[in-house]
Amino acid sequence: MSRSREWTMIFVCREKGHNQEAAKRAINYFVETGSRYNYVCTTSHGVLVCSGEYNYRVNPGDRTYRISDEHEAGDPDGSKLIRAMEIATREPGGGILLDFPTRLGVPWESDYDNWTFLRIQFRPGWDQTLDYLKIENFLFAADLYNYFLAETPMEVEKEKWGSDAKIKLPRLVEVCKHVYSRLHPYYATIVPDLTGHVDHGLPNLAPFNLFSPELIAKVGREMITACPWWKCEELEDGSLECWFEEDFLYYPVYSMKEHDERFLRLNKIPLYEIAGNL
Repeated sequence: MSRSREWTMIFVCREKGHNQEAAKRAINYFVETGSRYNYVCTTSHGVLVCSGEYNYRVNPGDRTYRISDEHEAGDPDGSKLIRAMEIATREPGGGILLDFPTRLGVPWESDYDNWTFLRIQFRPGWDQTLDYLKIENFLFAADLYNYFLAETPMEVEKEKWGSDAKIKLPRLVEVCKHVYSRLHPYYATIVPDLTGHVDHGLPNLAPFNLFSPELIAKVGREMITACPWWKCEELEDGSLECWFEEDFLYYPVYSMKEHDERFLRLNKIPLYEIAGNL
């Protein structure tokens, strides 16, 4: 059985319903952090395989989506990205695939493993866990499906996992905070193994959180800051950056701290849905 290597950034935005301009801005903010469109292009059995891909719904309310692939390498003038963004964001439920670098300034030809796929998916998408949320605001997820192990590592894996975590988790936080600072959503989180929650639902409280001032006012600052976070820091705009653990692999409700009444109280609050209906 394969083990999850999926990490997801979730953004609950201020705009009501699907918003094409906000969706385009979101994609561009990820590009600002080093992601590229149609950048990694390889050859398999003599056939060119390009990474550029986007999915879209033809009409509002369509239950199925179409996928379009790029067939020529590269995007030197950015025109392919502009076209892909226009189509993928036109209706709810679209998405786009980007190439995401762990370390900046490293060409894929020099280190293929430095690059992985990042799919930005606008609700309702194929992240069914998020589609169940009852919210009116614009929401999207950025999934890294093959980033690094998103489950408790076995004893023999801990050293390798720890060295990966020291590089890859700060990179996730860096990207999440950049998009948050540019897009100004009400709430942003980082979640390991999102698809693992499809059957029993996403916990209200994430292991990594960015609470906007508006969400803090709604929930109560003391309700948030009273929890025994590993890190709880106020940002320049009054937002709170809260980590449950240094590696934020474990949800508060699944860990040894699940008996802490302060986390239990906060976890009873439907944070995504409150943010999504402000």
